[in-house]
Amino acid sequence: MSRNTFFTAGVLCTAAVISFAISPRLLGQAAPGQSTTDEKTEKTEKTEEVVKLSPFIVESEETGDYAANSTLAGTRVRTDLKDVAASISVVTKQFLQDTAVRNAQDLLVYTPSTEVGGIRGNFSGIAGQKVPNESKLLANPSTNNRVRGLDAADSTRDYFLTDIPWDSFNTGRIDLQRGPNSILFGVGSPAGIINASINDASYKTAYKVENSIDEYGSLRNVGDFNQVLVPNQLAVRVSLLDDRQKFQQKPAFLDQSRVYAALRYDAKLFGEGNLTTIRIKYEDGRVNSNYPRSIPPNDRITPWFGDPYNKATIDTNKYGFGSLAANNPAVTLWKPGGNLIFQGLASTVDVRSWYNGANAAGTLPTFSNNPTTVMVGMINAGIKGLNSQAYRPFAIAPYSIMANATLPGGSFYLDKVLTDSTVFNFFDNLLDGPNKHEWQDWDALNIDLQQSFFKNRLAFDFTYDKQSFLLGQVSWMAGSDYGIGIEVNETFPDGSANPNVGRPYVTGTDAFGNANFKSDREGKRGIVTVDLKSEDYFGMNWFSYILGRSVFTGLAAVDTRDTKQVQWAQHATTPDLIDLLGQGAQAYANIVGTRQYDWLYYIGPSLKTAASAHGANVSRILSPLTPANSTTVRYFNSRWAVSTDPTQAGYVNPTASYSYFNNNDANPRNDVGVQTDNPANYAGWTNGGVTWLSASNPADFPSLVTGGQRDTFKDDSRGFTWQGYLLGGDLVPTFGWRKDTVTYRAAAAQVNSATGIAPLEYDLDPATARQATGQSRNWSGVYHLPAKLTSKLPWNTQLSVFYNESSNFKADAPRRNLIGDLIANPQGKTREKGFVISTLDDRVTLRATWFETRVANATLAAGGGAIFGPNAYQLHRL
Repeated sequence: MSRNTFFTAGVLCTAAVISFAISPRLLGQAAPGQSTTDEKTEKTEKTEEVVKLSPFIVESEETGDYAANSTLAGTRVRTDLKDVAASISVVTKQFLQDTAVRNAQDLLVYTPSTEVGGIRGNFSGIAGQKVPNESKLLANPSTNNRVRGLDAADSTRDYFLTDIPWDSFNTGRIDLQRGPNSILFGVGSPAGIINASINDASYKTAYKVENSIDEYGSLRNVGDFNQVLVPNQLAVRVSLLDDRQKFQQKPAFLDQSRVYAALRYDAKLFGEGNLTTIRIKYEDGRVNSNYPRSIPPNDRITPWFGDPYNKATIDTNKYGFGSLAANNPAVTLWKPGGNLIFQGLASTVDVRSWYNGANAAGTLPTFSNNPTTVMVGMINAGIKGLNSQAYRPFAIAPYSIMANATLPGGSFYLDKVLTDSTVFNFFDNLLDGPNKHEWQDWDALNIDLQQSFFKNRLAFDFTYDKQSFLLGQVSWMAGSDYGIGIEVNETFPDGSANPNVGRPYVTGTDAFGNANFKSDREGKRGIVTVDLKSEDYFGMNWFSYILGRSVFTGLAAVDTRDTKQVQWAQHATTPDLIDLLGQGAQAYANIVGTRQYDWLYYIGPSLKTAASAHGANVSRILSPLTPANSTTVRYFNSRWAVSTDPTQAGYVNPTASYSYFNNNDANPRNDVGVQTDNPANYAGWTNGGVTWLSASNPADFPSLVTGGQRDTFKDDSRGFTWQGYLLGGDLVPTFGWRKDTVTYRAAAAQVNSATGIAPLEYDLDPATARQATGQSRNWSGVYHLPAKLTSKLPWNTQLSVFYNESSNFKADAPRRNLIGDLIANPQGKTREKGFVISTLDDRVTLRATWFETRVANATLAAGGGAIFGPNAYQLHRL
């Protein structure tokens, strides 16, 4: 158990003990023998007394149906939904229960103007990428959402920004605020927020245990135990979750366990009408998963059967690295647009492991943990008589590269994914097999003190929130590597025949995409609200009717976030490989180059005689692809192996003439060199031993860290809102102002140039601090048709119209332009108008909204994976 767990448990227990100690005073004590009927009645009334809620609380169990009456998402104080002009949807506990919604992926397909990724979602999250890549989205699927087609919404937990995914086991309601709203959040996504209201302890003793069995063998167990210790004054709640999800894609899974505890204490320490509320919440949770993919693999297999490939193969050893013969017809196949297309990320000197995977004569798995072939690409040692200076196996080009070389406007084409499930059944199979892995671990503490006076006319709220969140993944086949290719190479690096020509395969490296993200958030927030009624000052007259009542709210908050990211190679050889290959000390740093772990796994028999890939029914990867601690590899030993002493037997003069056939440039020919060009004078192809480091071994991990980043973020906020209830409450205007000052510092781990290793610990440079300040002013209004008019309508029908203008300031790290000047942070603005018709005592409600939401100063994606390529920043010239 962590120190935070012990601390929180101690807080809860201490509060419970104190409450038990003072409970006799809270309940009142009668003198012995003086229990009268009036006293019993008084006790009963006290027991059944309903505690008036503070303006900062919205009970998740306030309604037993789908309609919620109030929200905090409009002004951060309790407000009737009918009086809020902003677009807010409230999902009640009853709805979550009836629809079996457990998380954001389940919910956002039901709510308006929202999209969500995942296998049951309606949004991929990878639009605009030339190479579809969902690897980063698999680590925390709940963040893969889009609101109003613009951006992902911020996730909040009791209105504090969070990285922790919500789950219905301890969530009472979800408030979706669509569009920017600086009243609620001066900083944040212009798409809005998705707030999860975490259950409080309630004043109703109830125990619930749920066990559910779902499709594919999923099991979910929930326990929720609420105990009232002192009626209407003290209660505790404990909720437990054990969730084991299985999916149609085998062997995907998601295992989740969470423990949650809450304490609530209400008292009237300052007399009647002055309520004191203390709420403490704590959660500890973890997720372990191999999450299913929502997009099929990249299709690099079906093009082989048609033009221009027509099932062509190539003797890779005949042509040097980057020097295919100009008259070779393969030049247009393997070099479309001048780009060399290789299997995976293999470099010329990588240790490459070939796994048989499925039987070459059929689809029965014959996999073992030992690869069938392990070989090192040929070393460029100036030996011109070698068939090839260096070896890199070729592959079918992905569609985006082929289109770029052959089609008008081809640079805008995206890769094609496999659409024929008879080639590979991507509905039922996770191509990665058991190799991909994601995990999350967190704990969260929230302590809230509320004090109201004069029956909520004056109220204060002080909240402390602390969250620690760890997210990690071992990525597998990221980008175009997530695809199925077909073997076109007729030879191995040593020139021997490759018996696997025509076999479908999956290939890649585990040197990239492995990362963890650690976030520590701390929030301190103070809110004061004042409720003024005109009739208290002017009496009951037309003037007080016009002015009605006004609610003034002030906010001060400081939110900090410290993050740390670490990247590593999952496997790499020890530096001894460099000595074995005779490369020199400068290559020791090639953790993600020469020393990386490259693999190729065949997933079916040869298709050389097939007319198409249709019906191939290739398999997924069947077992973990991890190298043994030590591996025997075949490599070219470029050590001179013959005597240079004329007096010794076998003497060879290195400068003597040597004739050979030169395959190493665009003009293959007979050539004459010297004996240093003769491969026979070297030790040549031989076997050697390679030792592997593994990130799963704590002793090896520091030697595999290849990068890291740290940043700190601080947001100092001040805000003010006014909400009026004019004309007897028929007209409800709202005005808000907020100012946020964001301070950001960042640093990257400095990689050791000699070892390639990045340090795990390093300091932030104060000189990197950047600061940005943003202000925003929002206003809105709701007008309810007076009851004198609506009373003539049937079924208690009511009509309201509304208008809203909102904005906010996104708290990204302050950015600089190309000449180093600070530029404004992204800002969202929205304008909304519409009407609401409710009838049958608010049981049926129709809300129609017309809106326009804009994002200014947004960051345009660039880089090789973006549609516009690495020069996207020059679009301002158009």
